[in-house]
Amino acid sequence: DLKNPKQLVYQTRFRVQGHFPVSLVCEQESLRGQWSAALNERPLKAWRKKERYDPFNLEHDLRSFVRQGVNVLTFQFTIHKTIEGMIEPCRLFGSFHLAPVGSDIPLPAGINGINTKTGKSIDVYETGPRVPKLLPSRKMEGVGDWAQAGYPHYSGVMRYTQAFQWNKKDGEKVDLVLDRPPSDQVEVRLNGRLVGAMLW
Repeated sequence: DLKNPKQLVYQTRFRVQGHFPVSLVCEQESLRGQWSAALNERPLKAWRKKERYDPFNLEHDLRSFVRQGVNVLTFQFTIHKTIEGMIEPCRLFGSFHLAPVGSDIPLPAGINGINTKTGKSIDVYETGPRVPKLLPSRKMEGVGDWAQAGYPHYSGVMRYTQAFQWNKKDGEKVDLVLDRPPSDQVEVRLNGRLVGAMLW
């Protein structure tokens, strides 16, 4: 136990370009102590229990809170014990992908890295290239590294499709060979029918 309660603030930024559904998901057990959350200084009060990846997930719809450009997410905790605070990070869920590094929008007009009132450098983290940019979900072309395709921390189902024509000859056999084993699980369907599955 702490002699006096402590205030902790966790804050992160992300940019949004486009319109898509997005929600914030946290593990209930990871938010310890008295806490509150806000997006763009607007309190998040409509939390509901919804299993996303854990039976005890808490979720908040952010559609009416998120804005185009930079968004600031803040969690404030009052802790009475050293084991309290945000134990695991929360996650954004929705139909979006992250812009690849180097595709950043330019800094707003008038910002040149110097605060004109104080003469001090501006923390480019506020608007610059290190702030993740969320874009509407899109179809991935081909296979490859999910992180480079804009899904660096993706967790869920990824569906690959390939259309082809095949004129089968009598007695002809066709095998599907995967280049490497999947990292989790893969199911293969042909014309909607399951033809095989592999676990890691």
